[in-house]
Amino acid sequence: MKRILGMMGLLLSLTVLADPECEYRLTLSNATVQVTEESQVVELTASLYRGLDSSESSRCDNFRIFFSKGLANSYQRRAYTSLGQYMNYNLHRNNNQTGILKDFGDAINVNEFLEGNSPSRNNTYTQKFYLAVPGLSSTNSKGIYIDNIQASVYAFKPSSGKYLYEDSASFTAYFFIPSNIDVSLVDEGGTFDVTSTSKVIDFGNLEKGQQKGVDLRVVSNSSYKVRLSSANGSKLKGPGTSVVNYSLKVDGGPVSLPANTPVEIGSGWATTSAGDKYNLKFQILDETKDLQSGLYQDNITITAIAN
Repeated sequence: MKRILGMMGLLLSLTVLADPECEYRLTLSNATVQVTEESQVVELTASLYRGLDSSESSRCDNFRIFFSKGLANSYQRRAYTSLGQYMNYNLHRNNNQTGILKDFGDAINVNEFLEGNSPSRNNTYTQKFYLAVPGLSSTNSKGIYIDNIQASVYAFKPSSGKYLYEDSASFTAYFFIPSNIDVSLVDEGGTFDVTSTSKVIDFGNLEKGQQKGVDLRVVSNSSYKVRLSSANGSKLKGPGTSVVNYSLKVDGGPVSLPANTPVEIGSGWATTSAGDKYNLKFQILDETKDLQSGLYQDNITITAIAN
């Protein structure tokens, strides 16, 4: 009988990770931005420490810093809420927003990374960069938006074009969008107009049964409520003690307005830029033939509350 002896060879590979040659240590501060109606450019700082025991080689005298794509996995960067809503922003080398800061391997021109000189050991060097935020849009819901970015620093030797990875650091960008609500009073069927916040409903010569309507449009980036209040309690007051009663329907449903008592007529969630529409229809209820001539009026106040 033959015996077959088997040998198993075990190949071990060992990778030795040396300390970074330049002893760079990169730090970045988190950014907190309250988003406004106007666009903003916020200055940020990357700090780079070159260690005391770093190499005296000239390769440590220059560095470049690169930035990841963030949660959007795109250089059209986005910050997100916990519900998946997002808002756009970006990172730039210059405050005039020339170029977009990119990651190592993607950056191809000088406007797509940070660079600087670090000629001395045991020193800290800083580089400014800029976070650009567009103004509020009607699709930006109230909330806190977050993105996480990782930056990596490489020693760079201009004469050879060679890079040496040194360190990474991350920072979080927080964007706070406060509640915002606008109302517009327009002709029936009209579109939202932020400048149209009051309207005169003119019945001309008053007659029983007359109807006039107006559309109230509400644009909000959060949940909201709308209330109406009447100065005269659903009455048009004229000369002396003369009054004319009128009725109000909101989207076809009757609404009673006691004097100086706000009444909720609607509520909703964050809207589109077109806004939520409420049709207000007024109708004259009383005979007017025997009333004293003159101007009859009531003032109705609209209160819109964003939660």
